[in-house]
Amino acid sequence: MTINSGQAPVLDRAIVVATIVAAAAAQASCKPEEIGGDDRLMGEVGLDSTSILDLLMTVEEDLDIELDVDSLLRQDLETPQTLADYIIRQSGE
Repeated sequence: MTINSGQAPVLDRAIVVATIVAAAAAQASCKPEEIGGDDRLMGEVGLDSTSILDLLMTVEEDLDIELDVDSLLRQDLETPQTLADYIIRQSGE
């Protein structure tokens, strides 16, 4: 998967983080307010590899983007903020 070709979407970092937090909360069956931007997705939040994939699909749909999962590194998935950084980097390419 790749970020949509043509004009790259303009992504606001706060919106991207909020979208990731909301998707993570849905996967973890908790409230978005219970997840901080620095919380480890596979640690404090309690997601596993399957729920991470579901989170990525939700984020793609909500932000109307496609992510290049082949270039996604484990450190990009550590927290909502690191994932937001990855998404914003990818949208600029």
